[in-house]
Amino acid sequence: MQSEVILNASSTDELITVSLEVLRYVLEKFLGFRTVTSGDLVLVDSIPEHGCYCKVLNDPLAELIGDTVSEIDDSCKALKQCFQCTECDDGIPDITLIEAMDGTYTCDPNLSDCAYDKCMCMLEFAEEGRDTWDFTQLENSNLQNIETCGVSTGGSIGGSTGGSTGGSTGGSSGGSTGESIEDGTNNNICLRKRRRK
Repeated sequence: MQSEVILNASSTDELITVSLEVLRYVLEKFLGFRTVTSGDLVLVDSIPEHGCYCKVLNDPLAELIGDTVSEIDDSCKALKQCFQCTECDDGIPDITLIEAMDGTYTCDPNLSDCAYDKCMCMLEFAEEGRDTWDFTQLENSNLQNIETCGVSTGGSIGGSTGGSTGGSTGGSSGGSTGESIEDGTNNNICLRKRRRK
């Protein structure tokens, strides 16, 4: 039998902060398997203090500037870009995850297009964390509250869900492409992010 997990936020802007909860659910199901340890779960709370882009998980309206410092920071940057690509407003949508028999999660296909796309952004972020992150990077105090975050060679991501992005897309989800989401001629980033068929 499938079970549901319903997550919500106080506003559409705050919805990105639910990504940490999605990450916890995904990690808990694989605790002791693959590379997920109980120590990884403890470190999840420190992700918003990591790098230049992960602060979006506590402050969705933060201006994000600078080069990424790790694969975790790459994932946070990609998450924010994914949310900007799915700019829409269904009021305050609930995000519903469906747990399969094998412990994996999918987004409820009955969600609105807006909620489904945002759910997929969060689920991709969580699965990337489960499968590829080195959580010990979160223990490195040199990668927290980076002073160089105000200096960027690759652009920035604006401080609201409707903000602008520029420079390169980081992370394993897109690699460095030099495309800008806002430039109108390179909408490839957002086109790749669309999930609903």
